Amino acid sequence: MPIPSTDNKMEPDVTIVVQGQPFRLPKKSLMERSDYFRGMFESGMKESGQDVIEVRGMSSATFGILAGFITSSYLAVDGSSLGDVIEGIAFLQLQDAIPACIDYLQNYLSSYNCLEVITIAEKHAFEQIVDAVYDFMGRDYLSFSRTETFQALKEREKERFRLVRSRGRQYLAVTRKEGCIPGSGRNVRDLFYYEEEDEKWKSFTQLPDDCSKFTINCSTAVVENYLYIIGVLKHRIRSHQRPKSREGPGCVSRFYYEPINYQYNPLLEKWEKLAPFACRRKHFSLVALHGGLFAIGGITAESTLADGKFCESVERFDVFTERWSHCPPVPVQRYEVRVSPSRDNPPATSANGRIFILLTCHGGLFLKQYCPEENTWTEVSPGPLPGRVPCIYRMFSHGDDVFILGGNPTIDRSIIVRYDPTDRQWTPLQRPPPLRVEYFNAFGVILDGKLYTGSGETRQMDRYDLEEQQWEGTSPVAMPALGPLEAFTIYL
Repeated sequence: MPIPSTDNKMEPDVTIVVQGQPFRLPKKSLMERSDYFRGMFESGMKESGQDVIEVRGMSSATFGILAGFITSSYLAVDGSSLGDVIEGIAFLQLQDAIPACIDYLQNYLSSYNCLEVITIAEKHAFEQIVDAVYDFMGRDYLSFSRTETFQALKEREKERFRLVRSRGRQYLAVTRKEGCIPGSGRNVRDLFYYEEEDEKWKSFTQLPDDCSKFTINCSTAVVENYLYIIGVLKHRIRSHQRPKSREGPGCVSRFYYEPINYQYNPLLEKWEKLAPFACRRKHFSLVALHGGLFAIGGITAESTLADGKFCESVERFDVFTERWSHCPPVPVQRYEVRVSPSRDNPPATSANGRIFILLTCHGGLFLKQYCPEENTWTEVSPGPLPGRVPCIYRMFSHGDDVFILGGNPTIDRSIIVRYDPTDRQWTPLQRPPPLRVEYFNAFGVILDGKLYTGSGETRQMDRYDLEEQQWEGTSPVAMPALGPLEAFTIYL
């Protein structure tokens, strides 16, 4: 293998023979780059005074690649030789070659060879290379999890790949729930995260091109630090193409609704379009639980909130197999579904390995839960404030607890209540700042032990310290968008 040219000022002065092939190399470079050769030349052994030295234990092809690195800092690895090159780096003790080897791994690694590279790197205690392999495959964790190689791993190895997803910093982020409204800005497809130190909202990605202005009604969820945008796209139909509407005789549809399912990987900054759900629905709740996304309730896409029929069906999307399946429908026999001002229909969240939804009956709230193991819905508790039905803005969770953010328009009062599924007790939090019922896009998210509530109507965000049990005040920074917002936490 040809060796890259060396500096003219540094004359070759040692010939290294490997498998009968000679390599004329600068002695100074050998000592600077290789602890193996430095030890040889400084030891006083007979090789230290020889001009021709034979090296055994590796092929001439492998040594030629490493000789090129010694003279030029360029590691000309090919796919078939990487394992031998790592062995050669260990043999010659070329610590400076490890970063170059890691750079090459970015284009060479695949699910077919990653275990081989890990095995060789662990054999020689090259933890940097081991970390690089786990990092590379973990960044595309879901794709890797579908391979036979992943299935052959031990549980601790699978967990190490998965933990790559949360190595960064977790941020509060928002996206528009329903396209945009006038005055909401030019970058209508931007998704924003909040940089607390700088007190600024910053864009970290944009929705795919077909999710343009006034076209999307969506719900969001995060699984394994992948962001999912699930909903429908709204397409205007030209007059000569309009079919008859379900709304009644003589009416024609002006819009067509296309179901969508997008997955965003923040570690690769990549969007991927996935299979849509079977039931075209909007204003539904999307809940993440046990590696699945549950689309719950909502109304048919072509109808309106005023006249739409509630979809009792529940569909589950398995993020690992990328398949939709049906679950037991929402149990609405003697209950009513109360549409939240945030358009979640019904309000829902997951906690303690269960899915919780809020339904109404005889003027009161009732909490129902879905158990995946038993595949059944059961009633678990009457809701907070029995006898009065506040407007529920959001349901969300933290750890094993469920939180309800709401208000009562008759007394202009806001409430935040915590529910503990273990002892089935409701505990009101300190009264939050006012959230009037018309602020239909209020959200609630918990990050680093603090509860964030915000409204795109007032464009304000408030923060509550759960440990200190007190409000810390209103952020001086306006929300980055108007209209209904979806909030979530994600590692960037």
